Amino acid sequence: MSIMKIQKFSMADITKRLKKAWTPINVETIDNFILRVAKFKGTYHWHKHENEDELFIVFKGKIKIQTNSGDITVNEGEGIKIPKGVGHCPISTESSIVMMFENSKLKSKRN
Repeated sequence: MSIMKIQKFSMADITKRLKKAWTPINVETIDNFILRVAKFKGTYHWHKHENEDELFIVFKGKIKIQTNSGDITVNEGEGIKIPKGVGHCPISTESSIVMMFENSKLKSKRN
């Protein structure tokens, strides 16, 4: 039986690697889920996830999530779960760093 090496990660180091908005870095896999970190700047596209929830946690900055039932502002240190099947469009007027916890087999679909 081999022993897995346990390693920590640095959010400061990860955020330095984020160059292009909307291009997430996979940080860690936890069972069938992935912790991803991305720079949000500007507007992403409308989409929904038919079979999985999506979790956003704002590490730095502020984002807005547009939904068909209204816009939700998520400030630094706050998070939000978008339930499966809910169309949403993330927007950030300032460069923001966001952590996302998603199913590793997540399939996005535009509305």
